[in-house]
Amino acid sequence: MTNQCLQGDDRHYPCKDSPLPAGQIAAEMLGVVCLVLVFAVVKTRVLILYTIMPEQDNFSSFTTKQVQNCSLASHCGSCPNEWFTYANNCYYISNEKKSWNESVTACASKNSHLLYIDHEEEMKFLRSISLLSWTGVSRKNNDHLWMSINGSIYKQKITDLTSDKYNCAKLTSSGLGADLCEYPSIYCCKHRL
Repeated sequence: MTNQCLQGDDRHYPCKDSPLPAGQIAAEMLGVVCLVLVFAVVKTRVLILYTIMPEQDNFSSFTTKQVQNCSLASHCGSCPNEWFTYANNCYYISNEKKSWNESVTACASKNSHLLYIDHEEEMKFLRSISLLSWTGVSRKNNDHLWMSINGSIYKQKITDLTSDKYNCAKLTSSGLGADLCEYPSIYCCKHRL
């Protein structure tokens, strides 16, 4: 035989010292990239679920019947379906967009309030899950103070535009910001356990 790369009579074996075809290298690299991306997505989802729904000793003690009979008004110690728990609060994130006033009404119909943020740690958590929604903070116009839905003066910083029409606060990726109250946006309801 004149070709040293051939093994036996079979001409389908590549030479051991010859490089892999470019297409095969690209396919293998794409396979590795896909595996890394799948791993990253799964890990992120698990971390988010662990953060949103931390283990609770009393959560597993409920029977199915007790959970079905539990409502927000009765403070059973767990949140209803489609709600998540964080720091002794239940949160509901809407799938629909509504004006600020419509959002207040929608949350009231769920025996809860439009999202109000008690402290900086809660705001960081809500921003970390990319929650961009109306909050229960508004004012009459830019000459008035920001007020919480419960009637108290709201003291946390709100990025304010000079327009007199931006009188409702929205949680954004950079914190709280003033926005047009009639603008349709998702809303988040909150209820303390």
